[in-house]
Amino acid sequence: MNVLIVEDEVNSAEFLKQELAKLPQEINVINSIGSVHDAINFLKRAPSIDLILMDIQLNDGNSFEIFETLNLQVPIIFITAYDHFLIQALKLHSIDYLLKPIDTEHLAAAIRKFKSIENYFVSKNLKNLAYQVSSNKLQKIVIKKGLEYQTLLLADIVYFFVEQKIVFCVDKNNKKFITEWTNLGEAFSLLDDKIFFRANRKYIINADYIKSFKHIEFGKTSLDLMISPAEEIIISQENSIYFRNWIRGMYIK
Repeated sequence: MNVLIVEDEVNSAEFLKQELAKLPQEINVINSIGSVHDAINFLKRAPSIDLILMDIQLNDGNSFEIFETLNLQVPIIFITAYDHFLIQALKLHSIDYLLKPIDTEHLAAAIRKFKSIENYFVSKNLKNLAYQVSSNKLQKIVIKKGLEYQTLLLADIVYFFVEQKIVFCVDKNNKKFITEWTNLGEAFSLLDDKIFFRANRKYIINADYIKSFKHIEFGKTSLDLMISPAEEIIISQENSIYFRNWIRGMYIK
C-alpha cells in the first residue's frame, strides 16, 4: 500500500512513519511533504497512491486548497489539532479524521478502516465505489454513515437535498446520509431523469415515492412524498409545466 504523508511538522511526520512501520499491513511511505505548494506539484505527476495522511494546517496554507486545484480521487485520513474542520473534511474523500496528538491505536484503527473498504474500490476511485452503471446512469451511490462509507440503492432513495453546501439523501426508512456529491447539479447529471426530477434548487425527488401533488397559487405545484421533509417542496410555475409532462410520461408506456 503506497501512502503519502502531507505534514509540515517534522516530528509529527516522523512519528507517523514510525507508527505506520509497526502496523501489520505492508505500507510504503512514498514521500513526506510539508506544504500546499509542494503537495500540488507532487500530485500533479499522478503518482500511484492508495492513501494520503494529510494535516489540514500546513506552513503555507490550508490543505483544502489542494482540492481546489486538483481533482483528487484518493482516500484521505485527515490529521489536525482542530475539530472544526470536520464538516469540510467530510465533503472530501475522508476515511477518518484524527485529532493531534495522534493516538497510536486511533491511527491503527483508521488504517484498518481503510483496508476494510479498499476491496470495494473501483479502480482506486472513491467516487466510483460500487457504481453500477446502466445506460450511463447509476444504480447505487456511495454514502457516508459517520466516518464510514456504504453503498445505497438509488431505488431506495426518496429524495436528495442540499444544506450548507452538502448534498444529503433520505432513504425509504427516513434515514439521512451524506453523499459524495458537491452540488445538486452534479447529482442530477448522473441520475436517471426518467425516475428523478429536480423539483427546485434544494430538492431532487424520486417519482416512485410521490404520494400526491397539487396545484397552488401562481401556477406552482406542491409535492407530498411518502416520506417528506419538514418543509413543503414547491415547484415553480415554469418547472410545474415540465413536471406535469414528466409525471404523465412515467405512466404512459
